[in-house]
Amino acid sequence: MKDNNNNNLKSNIIIKNTSCLLNNPINYKDNIENSLEDILNHFIETIIEYIRFISDKITMKNEIYYKFIFERGLETLINVFSIIFCYTKNLELTIYYMKKSYYFYVEFIEQISDNNITFLQLSSRDAIMFVYKKTIFELNNEYIKNLNSVNDKNMFEIIDSSKSIYKQMVLFLINNKDYNYDKKIDFFNDKCNYIINIKKLLNKNKIKKKTMDVINKFVSIITCDKNIRILDFFKLLEEFIKKIIYKKKMNEIKIQNNLNNLKINEFLCNNEFDKLMEWVFL
Repeated sequence: MKDNNNNNLKSNIIIKNTSCLLNNPINYKDNIENSLEDILNHFIETIIEYIRFISDKITMKNEIYYKFIFERGLETLINVFSIIFCYTKNLELTIYYMKKSYYFYVEFIEQISDNNITFLQLSSRDAIMFVYKKTIFELNNEYIKNLNSVNDKNMFEIIDSSKSIYKQMVLFLINNKDYNYDKKIDFFNDKCNYIINIKKLLNKNKIKKKTMDVINKFVSIITCDKNIRILDFFKLLEEFIKKIIYKKKMNEIKIQNNLNNLKINEFLCNNEFDKLMEWVFL
């Protein structure tokens, strides 16, 4: 089954290669033509594909080394998305290169020994550079020079906040005490459903940039609690998003200030989630 999936992915890359060249001017668009929902759906679906792919293909004796490789790959994948979509505004092309990126990254890592962390660090840098050479380094320099950053500015800002939210959720899962390395495939097949549910909740509402920034801030705070259970984390996040979406009058600055208060950490440490929510929306 693994070999079939592997061959299918490689086959798709080869077939589409002629029509998806990054140095081809026809692939560069003046404006974003996709909805925010469509963009983020494709983004998180590809991230989840990467999670399942690397979980299936890479096995290391040392769990810490595996997490290191996993996180570097995630960062690389997000960078490829950010840079290619920023310059091309072409979602189909961007997702194609995201898929290409995680395939080449994992293929490179498969050939590395996991006996030495220093060697692993150096080799993972080589893997990242290999991915970049096959993707972002192929961008058309003329279009990079002529990029108009004003176009679609608001859309890009919301995308940036959304990427941060999803990235933090993935890192929370792999670093949580309930993470099971020996059953990592089953673990992510199950837990990624939580991320999908959050995605659906965010997508069905038109959320302003300021609101998305507040959600991003909330996620960054609760992910710092290493003891919070996965189910509690996602319940808390879902409740927060619903409150902030449906609140008729909202003062984003006040909520941000409440989130910065040390009381938040106290509530988290004591698992006083109801009090935490009350405090945030005072």
